[in-house]
Amino acid sequence: MRIVPFILAGGQGNRLWPASRQGRPKQFLPLLGGNSLLRRTFDRVAPLADGGPLVVITVEGQEEHVAQCLPELAPERIWSEPVGRNTAPSIAWALREAARDHAGDVAAFFPADHMVRDDQALREAVRAAAAAAQAAGSIALLGVPPTRPETGYGYMEAGPAEDAGARPVTRFLEKPRLDAARDLLERDDVFWNSGIFVIPVGAGLAAVREASATLARFLDALPPPGGARRLEGPDRAALAAAFAAVPPCPFDVEVMERTMRRIMLPLANAGWSDLGSWAAIWEVGEPDASGNVLAGPARAVDAQGCLLASDGPAVAALGVRDLVIVAWSGGVLVCPRDRAQEVKSLVEKMP
Repeated sequence: MRIVPFILAGGQGNRLWPASRQGRPKQFLPLLGGNSLLRRTFDRVAPLADGGPLVVITVEGQEEHVAQCLPELAPERIWSEPVGRNTAPSIAWALREAARDHAGDVAAFFPADHMVRDDQALREAVRAAAAAAQAAGSIALLGVPPTRPETGYGYMEAGPAEDAGARPVTRFLEKPRLDAARDLLERDDVFWNSGIFVIPVGAGLAAVREASATLARFLDALPPPGGARRLEGPDRAALAAAFAAVPPCPFDVEVMERTMRRIMLPLANAGWSDLGSWAAIWEVGEPDASGNVLAGPARAVDAQGCLLASDGPAVAALGVRDLVIVAWSGGVLVCPRDRAQEVKSLVEKMP
C-alpha cells in the first residue's frame, strides 16, 4: 500500500485579514515566523510519500506562489482548479485523477494552513488511518481530542474503538455555542474534526458517488484523467465547465455526513490547530508574562491577553486586554479576541 499525499492549498483565509488576502492567502504567508504554512505542511507530509508522488492542489492564478514556496516540487505536481469550489470538488477531482495510476493506493488530504507541533505524531496517525481505511474500505478522518471549549471547530461523535483503533463516526456536530462546547469537553467520545481525510482511492470514489448526486454529476462531467492538469487545451476547458457547474461544498458536509463508509482515528498529542482565526494564532503563539503574543515590531505595556502583529509599521497596546491588533499589507484590524471568528463576515461586507 502506498500513501499519496495531497495538500489542499486553494483556500482564501478571510478570517486572517488583513494579512491573508485573495491575491496571497494565508497558506503562503510566514504567519508563525520563518517558513510559510504551505512549506511547513509540505515538509511535514512529504515523508509519507516515501519517494512517491506528492501533489499540491491550488486555484488558478496561485501556481506561482506554490512554486515559490516549494521550488523542488515539479510543475506537473501542482494542479490548479479553474475556480475554487471548496473541498468536496477538489477531493473528488483528485480521487478521479489518482484512480488512473493509484487505484489500489490511499490518498491522504491535508489542508495547507494547519499547524502541528509534533510532525511525527501526525505521520504515525496517518499511516494507521491508511491501514484501517484500506482494510475497511472506508474513508478515515483524523479526530483531535479537544483541549478547550472551542466554538470555531466542528466536532464529531465516535463509537467504541474497533479494529486497529478505528472508531465509527456516529454523527457530526457543527460549531457549537460556548456553553455546548464546555459540555462537549467533558465527554470522551467527542473529537474535533481535523479536516484531514485518508481515503482508499477506489473505495473513496465509490463512496463519493453513493453519498452525493451533485458530486456524481461532477465526476461524470470531468475530462479523462491527465490532460486537465495543464492550463490549456480542450481538457482544461472541460474541467473549467465542470467546476463552474458544481456548487461550492465542503467534503465534510457533502460526503462525510452522508456516507456510512466512514471511520475515525484519533490524532492525539500532536499539537494540532487549524489556524482559522487570529485567536488561533494567539493560542499557538509564545506569550509573554502577561499572555500577550507579539509578532513583528510590536510593544505591549500594561496589556493582557492580546495579539499584536505587524509586517512593518510599529503597533503598540497600552492598558487593554484580550484584543487582536494587526497591521499588515496596508490594512489594520482591531477586534476583541473572542470575536476573531467574525472577521470573515466583516471582510465580506467590505468594498
